[in-house]
Amino acid sequence: MNKNQRELKFRAWSHKNKKWLNENESYLNLFSITSGLYDVLELEVQQFTGLYDKSAQPIFEGDIISSMVGKFKWCGQVVWDHYGFYINFTDGGGIPIQDGLDWKILGNVFENPELLNKD
Repeated sequence: MNKNQRELKFRAWSHKNKKWLNENESYLNLFSITSGLYDVLELEVQQFTGLYDKSAQPIFEGDIISSMVGKFKWCGQVVWDHYGFYINFTDGGGIPIQDGLDWKILGNVFENPELLNKD
């Protein structure tokens, strides 16, 4: 892969079945979607950010991640904005997600929504 290109990966959450679809289910295969195997509205497709956490796990939209920056703990949900991937902090505000920080994936918005509680 050219160093100026980033890896494109996706994952999909089935709202109906409350689970991630695995690669064998070909969730990005147009035939699967258009043939009625999956209702497009039931799926939440999320894109890989191009970044990995400190355990070498890929960071996707919808992940809840954290990092210590000095004395401050940044924690929030990864979202796509018109200009790129951002982390929306659980206590409000947000920043563009940056490489070079020791991000840790805590969970995701579907399986661990409680992580977004402000308490």
